[in-house]
Amino acid sequence: MISIIIPVYNVEKYLPKCLDSVLQQTYSDTEVICVNDGSTDRSIDILEHYALADSRVKIISRENRGISVSRNEALDVAKGEWVMFVDSDDWTDEGTCEKALAIAKEQQADTIMWGYTREYEGRSLAKLYFDSFKVWESDIKELHRRMVGPIKQELRSPDTMDAWGTIWGKLYKRECIEQPSPIRFVDTRVIGSAEDVLFNIDYMGRIQKAVYLPDSSYHYRKINSSYTFRHKEGLAEKWNHLYNEISKRLQESHLPTEYIEAFHNRVSLGLIGLGLNEVFSSEPYLVKRKNIKRLLQRPLFRESITQLEVKWLPTHWRVFFICAKYKFPDAILLLLSIIKRIIQR
Repeated sequence: MISIIIPVYNVEKYLPKCLDSVLQQTYSDTEVICVNDGSTDRSIDILEHYALADSRVKIISRENRGISVSRNEALDVAKGEWVMFVDSDDWTDEGTCEKALAIAKEQQADTIMWGYTREYEGRSLAKLYFDSFKVWESDIKELHRRMVGPIKQELRSPDTMDAWGTIWGKLYKRECIEQPSPIRFVDTRVIGSAEDVLFNIDYMGRIQKAVYLPDSSYHYRKINSSYTFRHKEGLAEKWNHLYNEISKRLQESHLPTEYIEAFHNRVSLGLIGLGLNEVFSSEPYLVKRKNIKRLLQRPLFRESITQLEVKWLPTHWRVFFICAKYKFPDAILLLLSIIKRIIQR
């Protein structure tokens, strides 16, 4: 059985398409665990309608506590040999489960990964990480390290740092999630929206074999909402907790030096997201400048940016991080303002 886990919160507009896509899979030995996270719209009514029509739909319903808690509660009751995560505003092609499971059995793999299609209003854009079939076995630590962060040539696309680290677009072996001790999601209210990263670092660190399929069968709905383009209060502190969690894992596991390099690169590239968060703030320019300057003065950022090999970065990001290295907050804010205008088009 494959346990398909779907956290649900106020998605009445998109939920039927998501549920149809997982219930109409060509592989039918599934359970679909939907966690209603305190929805205030018609989401629960839609879930109950589907549960009446198909016994594979299981509903957990409770007060709002966030996506991490939702996924953890679903993992606690999952019965499948395999686990797949789907976000409730996304959908997946009907042959996804059958194809992934067949490869998992054929290759005796612990996880299967595949690409996705970005779904914008009126257009679609396929995203593949590699052009061909790929296997990690003797080099499985390379995949594990990549979840920590990029190094060398991987820095050529800093905007895709966590593209591999999504929780969706993967088939996980539940035995590897639960043994030798259960892996669970850290609350997004503590570390920000990066719970996928920690889960995958933990998971990829204990498996023996992974396979990538050059397939874009997961459909990620890209919505330019007001939430996407707004300031998130306390994000810098949440990411600091995230960095502490990753650092703790690296220290406990005594991992090679390239992991430390990858970690510092993650911290450096995080300045892009934290900087944009300041740009989206409604605070006056001088307050934004002060906050950027404060970020640049943090010891972890100073250490990481000093070590960053900017030669691998695209030209515009090279300029950005040179400005960060020499603590030029005004130049950083100018560059980020230009990026803000580009992504809001």
